[in-house]
Formats: sequence, structure tokens, C-alpha cells
Amino acid sequence: MKPVTNTQKALALGIAVLSLFACLAGLAPGTPRPDSPAAFTSIRGERVELQGTGLYRLDSVSFAAQAKAQDLVTLLLGIPLLGISLVLAVRGSLRAGVLLAGTFGYFTYTYATYAFGLQYNPLFLVYIALFGSSVFGLILSLAGLDTVRIREGFRGPRVRKAAVGFDFLAGTLIFLMWMARLLPNILAGTDTTFIEHYTTLPIQVMDLGFVVPLALVSGVNLARDRPLGYLLTGLFLMKGVTLGLAVGAMILWSVVAGLPVSPAETAVFAVIIGAGVGLGAAWLGAIR
Repeated sequence: MKPVTNTQKALALGIAVLSLFACLAGLAPGTPRPDSPAAFTSIRGERVELQGTGLYRLDSVSFAAQAKAQDLVTLLLGIPLLGISLVLAVRGSLRAGVLLAGTFGYFTYTYATYAFGLQYNPLFLVYIALFGSSVFGLILSLAGLDTVRIREGFRGPRVRKAAVGFDFLAGTLIFLMWMARLLPNILAGTDTTFIEHYTTLPIQVMDLGFVVPLALVSGVNLARDRPLGYLLTGLFLMKGVTLGLAVGAMILWSVVAGLPVSPAETAVFAVIIGAGVGLGAAWLGAIR
């Protein structure tokens, strides 16, 4: 693994500081404002209940609950993981290098959805800075990893076989889950998107445009024992662990708040989270 550059260190520090600020601002309760509507009818004729308070006051109750859960996971897991993986990667740990790339991937996904998905709020420029910094941090981290060394030092044939299955299973489940929501709307005009008052579906864009292809390309290359497969699978697993825990927190937060939750989607994410956490730990343990 190439030494961690000063640029990576600066990006990680900037992400840690800005995301700490963003998380605390997002979790702050806030006070109701007289100019904050409680609900309104969207252009699609859907009645949307708004959060009404705090940073996410103009977001729907359901989306605000997801954002707050994401903030909590980023605060308690994402930021500490970024710091720990950076320190160990600086010391030359290949495992930490893989974990650092995955953590940058988590921040990239998180703040892409914030920048493109949330209603405009005072932290819009912060979201842009976090998204851009995370993208470049991810690119530099991947460029610094030696794929051949990862493959040659990997000591877990069973873990590799399990990871191949997980790549294909997770990619397929995510694809089918979102297709089940989107296709009825596209083919029959039935509104199953739960788009509320937003203009698009950023999470589905990220999952179908990046996560699913990453999973399938990782599985194909890992099944063929190519070095690229080890690199991409490590990235997918590390990002999957952090993001999976965030999704689990979102579901739990929504349940506690009394919001409707899809049992099928909850089951899919439960399978992915459970398998991903266990396999992610085993994957790091197999790298020598």
C-alpha cells in the first residue's frame, strides 16, 4: 500500500469536522417557526406531513426521521471509524487502508443523498463540501491500495467464496427491491414511489446506479480470482457495513416515530446488514 498522502489526511480531517457540525445541527430539536407549514398537498396530489422544526423543517416527517438516524450513525460510527482507519493506515496497515476507502465510500454515499435529496437548508454548501471531499478521498484511497498485494496476502478461501455469494445476493436483492417499487409506477401509473414532495429519488439513484453495479462487478471479478475483485469487494463490504447499520437505524427510528415501514424492504435490509457485518469483519481478518 502506498503511504497515505497529506491530501488524504486533510480531506479526512475536513470531513470529520464538517460532518460533526452537520450531524449536531441535524440532531438539534429546534423550535417551531410560524412560517413553517405543517403539511401541504404536493403537485402530485399527495398530502405531505412536514417535519416543521429543526434543520429538516421543510422535509417530510419520514425523510427527516431517516436523516436524523443517518446523522446519529455518522456521529457515533462514521466519524470515529474515519479517524481510526486513517491513523492505522498512516502506520502502514493494509486492512486499515481497505477500511479507510470503505469509510470514504460511506461519506460519499451519505452526503450525495443529502446534497441531492434534502430540501434546501442552511447547510447546503456544507453538504457539497462533504460530498466533494469524500469523492476525492475515495479516489485517492483506492489509488493507494495494492490490489495484487491484497490478493496474494488474502488467507481466507471460505471467506472469499462467501463474499462472492454475498456480492451477487446483495446486488440482486437491492435491484429487485427497488424494481418492485418503481416498475408499477412506470408501467401502470400506480404511485408506489413514496416520492412525497421531492423531485426525484436520490437513494434509488445511488443504489441502482452505483451500489448494484459495484456488487455485481465485484462478484464477477472475485469469482475469477482477479485482484480487482478483492479491492472492489473490500470496498463494497466496508461501505455496506457502515451504510447497512445506518439503514437499520433509519428503520428503527421510523418504527419508534410511528411511521409506516415496508416489511419486505425491512427484511431485505436485515439480511444484507446481518450478513454484511459478519462477512466484513471476516474479510478484514483474512487480509495479511
